[in-house]
Amino acid sequence: MTGQEIILGKDIFEWLLTYGYPVFIFISIIDSTYVAFFAGVLSSWGVFNPFIIWAICVIVRLITDSAFFYFAKRGSSVLEKFSFFRRISKRIEENKEEKDVEWLSLFKEHIFKTLLMSKIIPIPGFPEAIITAGGILKADYKKVFYGIVVGQGIWAGLVVFLGYRFGDVILSAKHLLNVMGFISALLLVLFVLYYKYAHTYIKTRPWFREFFNGNNKNI
Repeated sequence: MTGQEIILGKDIFEWLLTYGYPVFIFISIIDSTYVAFFAGVLSSWGVFNPFIIWAICVIVRLITDSAFFYFAKRGSSVLEKFSFFRRISKRIEENKEEKDVEWLSLFKEHIFKTLLMSKIIPIPGFPEAIITAGGILKADYKKVFYGIVVGQGIWAGLVVFLGYRFGDVILSAKHLLNVMGFISALLLVLFVLYYKYAHTYIKTRPWFREFFNGNNKNI
């Protein structure tokens, strides 16, 4: 952790302690994971209700992701300013022109599973890319909706829980080894499960190979 991150973390603690839920909502629009962890810590000290924090994380991400999906579906000029949107859109159009549309239908069909995986095992920018591509292809919003809610619900719950437990550690140092051992074991299990199942499954999907690797160009 860099000095800048430590200072930022201190500032976030002060903002959350001073302004409470309103500032948490505002910051979570930008980065719900980082601030949710700190809010989880404060929840263990009685400052916040962890279930309210979890609900805010899910609702805020649902709103922002749905907005991405809507703008992509409408072909909004707002997203045209972002290079990742132009690359995704160009890739899709190239495949349509080449009549290589099999992966397009597969992507739309399995968007719930893909979005769920991208939320649970977050890779920076991956969920946004999935949602944007889904909007461009006019995928079923119901599948997107459930993918966001379920995936974000699981991830936010995990982050808030870890923050909550970390807050307990700060107040009760005697539990440090047990908690750190639990966190390490949990992270190891998640990594093994992802690498053995989710990672392998995603990589073998035809639409993934076509969309993210391509035969001629990268996105």
